[in-house]
Amino acid sequence: MTDRDDREEDGTMQDARTAEAAMDRLLALRDEDLDGWEAELADGLDPELRAAAEAVDAEFDALLSAWVDAERDAPAPELTARDILDLDRRIPLPTDAAPADSDVIPVRRRTHADPNGLRRLTAALVAALMLVAVGSWIVALQTPGTIDPGTRAKDLVTSESATRLDLQFSIERGDTVTPGVVGQTLGPDESLAMRLDVRGDGGWLSLFEVDASGEPRMLYPTSGDALRLDVGSHPLVGSGGEPVVYRPDDGVTGTLRYVALLTREPIDPMRVAPGVLSAGTDRADLWPRPVLAASEFTVDWQ
Repeated sequence: MTDRDDREEDGTMQDARTAEAAMDRLLALRDEDLDGWEAELADGLDPELRAAAEAVDAEFDALLSAWVDAERDAPAPELTARDILDLDRRIPLPTDAAPADSDVIPVRRRTHADPNGLRRLTAALVAALMLVAVGSWIVALQTPGTIDPGTRAKDLVTSESATRLDLQFSIERGDTVTPGVVGQTLGPDESLAMRLDVRGDGGWLSLFEVDASGEPRMLYPTSGDALRLDVGSHPLVGSGGEPVVYRPDDGVTGTLRYVALLTREPIDPMRVAPGVLSAGTDRADLWPRPVLAASEFTVDWQ
């Protein structure tokens, strides 16, 4: 108290004794902590401002009481940071300070120490800490250690892979070759001529045929081992480098999928094929980690 009394003697404390400061002290401090000048000076405050300040203080007290009661009776009180921040926005400026044509409720500007604001700030900080705790809990659920090592979450990989793969096909009928159309129907005298277009870094290729049961069957390379493809266009070729065409075994009909994968390393393709097939070739965020790119088409064999 000595420092304050000294300031009163040189007049600096007197300069801070405004009606608004007196009202703030009345609302923020206990009766035994007041100095005696506040009540009289607060009577000079604009009635509209005083009523608004008292209403906000009463609402804050109700929220604080609700917080205490909720913390006693339940683990999840309803008070949020927005509740606290919205309180101060509802205190209007004096009439002469508000824009004449504004539809926005003005916010009171403070240019002096604000004990009542400190009360609101304290409660807001408590609410904010609750939000931080919830956010930390959510992040903990998404840490890499909790994710199946066979899959990868979208936010843990780059949004765009450096490698692109396009599985293309044509239809060969005797000496005639025509462009393939996804989903088209093929007869017993037609075959697929497939080509792979690789962009970016390249990778290790495996090509599957998938029937209605969803089971993949390795088509290429015929050895069963993944084949390294660099950037460029690559037709399917035989062991001697000659172009090859494909059609299913006799008696096999219906819609078949042809799925090509590029992986980072020469792994067993059957380890990653089920993961890609279940996720879909357009969901790179759900593919097994070794897969760099995928492409597919379907045809209906009759």
